[in-house]
Formats: sequence, C-alpha cells, structure tokens
Amino acid sequence: MINNYLTFKEKWSFNILVTEDIDWFAELAIQDILLWIEQLYKLKHKQELAIPEFHINIVKNKADFKPTTKQINVDFSLLNKYTDENLNNPDILYVIKPPILKL
Repeated sequence: MINNYLTFKEKWSFNILVTEDIDWFAELAIQDILLWIEQLYKLKHKQELAIPEFHINIVKNKADFKPTTKQINVDFSLLNKYTDENLNNPDILYVIKPPILKL
C-alpha cells in the first residue's frame, strides 16, 4: 500500500499455495485483515473505507504455484521448516509454523 502496489480502488487477487488440507481459511483470513484495516482507517480518517473486492486462487501443488507481480503471492507451508527460500523469492509472502521450543 505504501508503494501503491495495492490500492483500495481495484480488485485484489491472491495466489495462495497451501500444501496441507487447510484451504478453507483463506477467505476468512482476508476478511479478517480487511476488517482490521477498515477499523484503523476509521480511527485515523474519521470516515468509511471502501473495502476492495478480492479473488482467491488456491494452489495445492508447489509445481503449479506460479507467482506473478499482479497478485499477492502467499506460501502457507505450515509443516515445512524455516529456510532462506524467502531471500530467493521476494515476491512471495511465506507463512510458516514457528518451531516449538522444548524446555
């Protein structure tokens, strides 16, 4: 949003890789973040925010995951271990499960 990559005047398109059987969460997660953004906008600007429409493309196979610059690319690999893969692919948001510390 800062660099005008996303605006609230155009439709948002999400390209999401989900390797686990949890693809049902995507729409709920996007609606939740938009709700937070909307409330923060109201606090700052004292007016309603026009929430954008959005489209979600769920991909379940990494070979079929083709990140593009016109979409918000998210890799939800919750069962994978953390790697430096994000350094090689800066156009993808990586969501991983943090390691559990054993004491």
